[in-house]
Amino acid sequence: MGSIFSAKIVLTEDIKYFIENQKQKGFKIIALSLPREGSKFQNITKSLYDFIKVDKFILIVGNEADGIDLEYLSLADEILYIPMKNQIDSLNVSHALAIALSHILR
Repeated sequence: MGSIFSAKIVLTEDIKYFIENQKQKGFKIIALSLPREGSKFQNITKSLYDFIKVDKFILIVGNEADGIDLEYLSLADEILYIPMKNQIDSLNVSHALAIALSHILR
């Protein structure tokens, strides 16, 4: 729960421009998304538990129904997923974000 208080939350009207600008400033762009087998993203997708901590990053999350738009997913340097058992393939976005932040900010 406390991880959110150490994260900087940004509201912008042009997400793509903001992400591209931050990437040029040295931020690593991380997306939290399910693996997309056979997609062009497969080579940058890995388990959250294989993530190596970085100091400057932007974490992109999407909603439960549609996930992250491909336009924004293509800006990611890494795509992380949360491994789950029993053929469960999704979590409520707030729960997924809590899990991701607790691991990434450890």
